[in-house]
Amino acid sequence: MKTVKLASTGYLDTLPSTGNAAGRAFRDREWEQKIELICQEYGVGAQFGGKYFVHDVRVIRLPRHAASCPVGIGVSCSADRNIKGKITAEGIFLEQLELHPERFMPEKAPQLDKPVEINLDRPMKEILAELTKYPVKTRLSLSGTLIVARDIAHARIKQMLDEGKTHA
Repeated sequence: MKTVKLASTGYLDTLPSTGNAAGRAFRDREWEQKIELICQEYGVGAQFGGKYFVHDVRVIRLPRHAASCPVGIGVSCSADRNIKGKITAEGIFLEQLELHPERFMPEKAPQLDKPVEINLDRPMKEILAELTKYPVKTRLSLSGTLIVARDIAHARIKQMLDEGKTHA
């Protein structure tokens, strides 16, 4: 999350655009463009969604172990900006912020569909049958138990259950 904060405030903008064999961190501008477009198309983002408020995206790639691929996502409110400033012998200099941000607001707020209620405490076959009725961008309201693990962990849990074991 520290990387998310540093990236969102512009402190990692000068990273190189490629990694190296030693695992150097880099900024992936190709994926930044792809993700920005995805957010705009699907409405991901603060307040009214990305169509109106995605201003920029940062993708910072860091070295990691092959068994983990952590992803940090930070959505900043459009009303919260990080003003830049500097202090020199000549004085204090602050970035000029937008004087009329309301000009970027749509005339009418978008209407969001009511989320589809999905109870996860049902057999997977039923859950999948329900989910296949809706397109990928459908808003969901999930309730029930959700187990998150890597695929090998799920395989091990299934093996244990098949063997009648209830704990490791």
